[in-house]
Parts: sequence; C-alpha cells; structure tokens
Amino acid sequence: MPNHVTNIITYKGDRKQIAEMLEAIKNDEFGIGTVDFQKIIPMPDDIYTGDLGSKERELYGDTVKPTNECIYYTIQTLEEAICEKKKVIIHYFHLNERREKVYRSENGIHTVEPIALVYNNDRYYLICYNPKADRNYNYRLDRIKKVEPLNKPISSKAKIRSRNVVKYNAKVFKMYGGESVKVTLVFDARMIDYIYEKFGMDTKIRPCEDDSFTANVEVQLSPTFWGWLFQFTGQMRITAPETAVQQYVEMIQKALTAELQEE
Repeated sequence: MPNHVTNIITYKGDRKQIAEMLEAIKNDEFGIGTVDFQKIIPMPDDIYTGDLGSKERELYGDTVKPTNECIYYTIQTLEEAICEKKKVIIHYFHLNERREKVYRSENGIHTVEPIALVYNNDRYYLICYNPKADRNYNYRLDRIKKVEPLNKPISSKAKIRSRNVVKYNAKVFKMYGGESVKVTLVFDARMIDYIYEKFGMDTKIRPCEDDSFTANVEVQLSPTFWGWLFQFTGQMRITAPETAVQQYVEMIQKALTAELQEE
C-alpha cells in the first residue's frame, strides 16, 4: 500500500518553542510544516517501510480487508498501478441535483496517470496527474465504478509529482481557517457534484429560473475557501451576504490589477 498519509495538527503554546519543535521534527525533503515520524519514534530495522506492490504482498501478506469486493479490487488495482508507475482507465460518475449518477466526457471513461491514494475527511481520493492541463486532479474513490489497468508508463512529470505528493496534500486537503459565515452560492449544473463533495450530500440544492442552481452553505472565509471558489470562476459565484460578496469583488479586482501590472 502506498505510504502516503495526511494529518492536520494544531499547535498551541509558546511560539518560539513551537518553532524549535517544528524545525526538529520536519521532513527534510519538504520543510517546515511537515512531520518526519522517524525522528520522533524511529521504526525498527526489521519493519518494511516501502510501498507494497504485488511482489511485496506475496512476501509480507495483505492485511487490507474491505467488505466490498469491488472496492477491494479498485484499491488493489490502483495500488499496483501507482507502485509500478503505470496508467489506468477509470469509469467515473458525478451526481446531479437529484443525486442521480451521471457520466460526462465519453461516458465517464478517463485514461489517467495515478500518483497517490489519500484519505481525507472520511473519504479516499485518487490523485492523478493530467499532462494536458499540467496539474493534478482528485477523483473520489467511491465515484469510480470500474478500473482497468494499462501496460503504459506514466509520464516523467507524473513521476516527479508523485515525489511531491505530500506538499500537494498539505496545500489541497487542509482545514479552513477564518470567520464562519452562511453564504449563498449560485452555480451551473456542472458544479453540483463539487457542492455535494465539499458540503455533503445533505446540502439542499434549488434550481433557478436561468438554468443555474443555488445553495446556502456554511463556510469559513479564508484564503483556502477563496482559492477553492476562484477555480470555478464563471461557473460559481457568491450572491449573499453582502459582506462576503464585497470581499469576493475586492479579491477579483486585486487579482486583475496584479495581472495588468505584470503585463
């Protein structure tokens, strides 16, 4: 099994002592903010700490016992592909406003370059590198209906990304911080799945007259939230309360000003 885990830790106390502690326990490859548990409690020499591929599973056994055989096969296939650095085909579905399964882009079939499996907020995610967009994409494991292994190697950039997956996890899967506010979001149909994923399946989504949808959700107005929202520019926006709308407009204006200055 790939040895990638994301933990979110809050430190309280004297700032100087915290800084000294973080320096002492940091992962030397990724720097301050990460934790090298080997520096805290060193692992015994006789414990295998690498990635478990098919050969290692034959030697050390497989202790993962999912109750769902389909999920078991999905995880096993993806783990082997990640360890062997091979591409896979996934059949991926989304949900509409009625929580029905829908498939996009050629019946939801995607050829992807898997680099890691991560667990966050009670969900497993498959992280893949997309060479066309030159960025990582996250796929929820419970939305993957089928996986087909391919005997094709992932790209060199994907291999580099796999080595930096800890940094990526810390950036993407981190807790929000800031003022908690109930906001109204308006979005198009393609954003429904993202709303369910971010705010839960109990989120009430209502249709609008112009073929868009709206939902009232509680968020924390922080750089993390704004970063999440801005990736959907043109597809999702805040319409209430007025204070949040004003912040939204100001941040857009600042971004445009900075871009004009660079030109």
